[in-house]
Amino acid sequence: MTVWNLATHTEIVRFKPSAARVLSTAFSRDGSRVLSGSSDGTLVLWDIATRKEIARFTGHDVEVWSVAISPDGTNVLSGSDDGTVCLWNITTRRMIASFTGHRDSIQEGGLQSAVRGVAFSPDGNQVISCSYDATARLWDIATNTEVGRFSGHSTAVLSAVFNSDGTQMVSGSSDGTIRLWDVATQEEIARYSGHGDRVRSVAFSPDGKSVLSGSDDRTVRLWSIAHQQDDITFAGHENPVLSVAFSPDGSQAVSGAEDGTLRLWDVATRQEIVKFFSEVCGAITGVAFSPTGTQVVFGSEDGKARLWDLASPQEIAPLVFTGHEGAVRSVAFSSDGTRVLTGSDDHFVCLWSVDTRERLAEFIGHSDIVRSVAFSPDGNRVLSGSDDNTLRIWDVHSKKEIARFSGHRNSVRSVAFSPDGTSVASCSWDNTVRLWSVASRTQIAELKGIETRSTFWSVAFSPDGSRLLAGSSDRMLHLWDIISQQEIARFTGHSGDVQSVAFSPDGTRVLSGSTDRSLRMWTVGVSLSLPVGERFQRIHDASFKLYPYQLKGFHLEHRPFQPWLNPVGSYRFPTPRADQPYDKLRYQRPAGTDLVDWILKCSTEWE
Repeated sequence: MTVWNLATHTEIVRFKPSAARVLSTAFSRDGSRVLSGSSDGTLVLWDIATRKEIARFTGHDVEVWSVAISPDGTNVLSGSDDGTVCLWNITTRRMIASFTGHRDSIQEGGLQSAVRGVAFSPDGNQVISCSYDATARLWDIATNTEVGRFSGHSTAVLSAVFNSDGTQMVSGSSDGTIRLWDVATQEEIARYSGHGDRVRSVAFSPDGKSVLSGSDDRTVRLWSIAHQQDDITFAGHENPVLSVAFSPDGSQAVSGAEDGTLRLWDVATRQEIVKFFSEVCGAITGVAFSPTGTQVVFGSEDGKARLWDLASPQEIAPLVFTGHEGAVRSVAFSSDGTRVLTGSDDHFVCLWSVDTRERLAEFIGHSDIVRSVAFSPDGNRVLSGSDDNTLRIWDVHSKKEIARFSGHRNSVRSVAFSPDGTSVASCSWDNTVRLWSVASRTQIAELKGIETRSTFWSVAFSPDGSRLLAGSSDRMLHLWDIISQQEIARFTGHSGDVQSVAFSPDGTRVLSGSTDRSLRMWTVGVSLSLPVGERFQRIHDASFKLYPYQLKGFHLEHRPFQPWLNPVGSYRFPTPRADQPYDKLRYQRPAGTDLVDWILKCSTEWE
């Protein structure tokens, strides 16, 4: 067992309890002592300064997997594979209590009742324990009795800890979930899903606002308690999910898979509404809802695009758009629902009439597979991304290329127009996500915050244009703020490449499809109500009221603009009154409120 100095990254002291393996350790509250639990069933308490053994506790017959020191430093706690939780007095070295409920509840004992986690409450009057019996239990030290039981995990509970005031408890389990509990009622408050394997360890942040978890899936994850990013999984596909989309009202979702199945889902119930399957289609590589939400267009590897009528999806065969000589990789509806756009392995981008299914235009210029297509918001231009490493804008009326963006060093896998049509986004297998100006035909930004060398499959703008989402081969979804160009969130839980992403119409949720054969929905927080340009103007106007002496206070590159991204934010404003020109007043923005509205409300106090 080794103690390290975090400032210097050097070893302070190494303790050798015995020949047995050390399975658990715990510090005393003042940091002067450390406790260890070993595979030989013993606990040893050490003085860090002198490096001497203070006390040894024996009594368990098998491995001690978890230990803790009481807040006042007088007692120690242990949990063992023998199914017991033991309380020991440091001065006498004697066991003063044994809690056997885990072992007693399962007659056969053994690992089915093994205790894998123990912890003291902050006041030291109670202890929590968790076990292979799928429960966590609350014990009263004074009466030596069980006073509460936390049931809900489907398999072994491997770790459990109190928050700083003892009102909540968090547990991690072999079922892959982390659960937050109310200690008084033993009711589950929240559930955090995303790990791909058993959760071995959990911990509260000091302020109690976050939970840290470690798992056999080789990840450590941080969860926000107030704004949990729990994902919702739509299960049913038997092959990788290649493309996903939300309906215009957000009530439904559609997904296309490698096995040629197209599934329609109810977002509220997470249930499959209907499934379309055709043996001749091949993999469904692109899906899109019509603006009315009554139709879905999808492209497939057989070189055709098909229109699916959702009013009677099982009775009427999809209408077919025929003409491409290679697989159709991407599809898009125009905003008025009258036209469909397709991109194909034949290097062509084609425009089709929904009513007649006739090809209205071909946009020719790419020298390799067209991976992604999109309409501009006004429907007068189309955007395409290709394996030739370029993305191009075409005029719908003249059918000519009007802009070309070069810079990617590998295949452009996905493209998107911003909601106001002034910029476009792209992602590539060159490990980059980029923003481009439509007017100047130049790159605006290469988004930072990417710590991996993973490739990107799909991009999507939020409905207000303030954020950009990308799906990656690192099995995560990455979310950026466009103004600051900072990565503001990551969504983890998929066990395969994330090949398709989409925002809900209100911007509060995102949808993802993965090679792990799942479709997942994630909560991204508060949506923004105003177009980004209008928001900037309102913030600029408000800044003149709030900052008569510091007009750059809300410059777009200034850090105070950051709270706009968060459900809750605060900022200190200098008061512009003559009698108190720089008095600091702190204002707290309530959760769920729009920052601009909040700024304007604050500004009226000085008018």
